[in-house]
Amino acid sequence: MSRRPPPKRERRTPKQERSARRRDEILEAAGRLLERIGYDGTTTTAIAKEAEASVGTVYEYFPDREALVRALLERYRERLRAAVMESLTGVDIGSWRLIARRAVDTFAAFYQREPGYRVLWLESQTSPALREAGAAWGDEFSELLAGSFAFASHLSTKRRLAIARTCTHLVSALTSMALVGPPELVLATLRETKIALEAYLEHVLSPH
Repeated sequence: MSRRPPPKRERRTPKQERSARRRDEILEAAGRLLERIGYDGTTTTAIAKEAEASVGTVYEYFPDREALVRALLERYRERLRAAVMESLTGVDIGSWRLIARRAVDTFAAFYQREPGYRVLWLESQTSPALREAGAAWGDEFSELLAGSFAFASHLSTKRRLAIARTCTHLVSALTSMALVGPPELVLATLRETKIALEAYLEHVLSPH
């Protein structure tokens, strides 16, 4: 069986403010296009046009589209992690119902605030080129959430991590579905997502 070649890395690491700003503009343009026309249409040529740059400029920073979208996914990951950490600040250990509600609200707000995140996250779950980055995303947020389940000492560390991984993907998938539905159903679907998550956590975290 042939093995996929290792992913290409960014060509240039921006050190000067102007260079860093240009890189950000390219990534922001990619995010807008992902939201507007989807993954397949977000080519390097389209990104360059959206960013008002030449294709050559895009290639100065990223060797191909895959490297560019991995960088964008990494930026989303860092921002989402910060948002999740902020949402859990001050939450008492064992308050899993509050954790569940805040997790749904945080993911929903992030999906709405960051153009292209929903499209790129879904693509990372199915695309061979992005699967590694998507798996790393899921692992990080699962480990983050598993730490908040430390109160469930009757469960093994491995079991708590499995629960957290299920929660992470459940919230991501249902939130993504909710936000592409009719506007009048968004809040209702998010409410049902919280109910589903709370019911699951009550079943798996409570001692039997």
